[in-house]
Amino acid sequence: SELLHGGRRIVLAPVVLTLLATLVGTALGALMAASHSASRVLRALDVIAVLPPLLVLLLLLYRFGESVLVVGFSVILVSAPFIARYRRSGADPVLAADYGLQAQLGGEPRRVILWRHVLPNLTGPVLADAALRVAGTVYVVAAASFLGFGPAPPATDWAVMINDGAGGATLNAWALVAPALAIGAFAVSLNLLGDRLAARWRAA
Repeated sequence: SELLHGGRRIVLAPVVLTLLATLVGTALGALMAASHSASRVLRALDVIAVLPPLLVLLLLLYRFGESVLVVGFSVILVSAPFIARYRRSGADPVLAADYGLQAQLGGEPRRVILWRHVLPNLTGPVLADAALRVAGTVYVVAAASFLGFGPAPPATDWAVMINDGAGGATLNAWALVAPALAIGAFAVSLNLLGDRLAARWRAA
């Protein structure tokens, strides 16, 4: 019962946070593709991208306190730059393709070209990349819970269960092994899903 209940935060939080980070990163990537001063934005994103995600999370938690909003903001902050660069690099081939050049020569506004031609062609890569990034977000959220920034008792999640079960592993190994296997199985499933989506997009 505790294992099933504790999975809600580890499963739902990374999915929601990755969705938000994907939306923010895609919007930034589209804006950079539409702007002629994208290099300045890229330099700012590079500064954020070099920061370790867990370090950013811990600094924000210590500075602003334990909060779901702080965890969410830190995940979006460290994920959005990579997503934006990925979307920006994906937009360039579409804009350079024949139909992209034709739309530009036809006088269509840049934002219309991005909406009609670029974003539909990035749907497959976006889904595949999001599935893989959820797995990374799982580890960040689980690490925060394991380090003591998880839900307050009596609430729990899989990472908190691992921390609580470590001391009595010799008496009840399943209290430690079961939540660890659950996190691993969820992360591996997301990686397989991302590989499958990427393969289908390449085949299409």
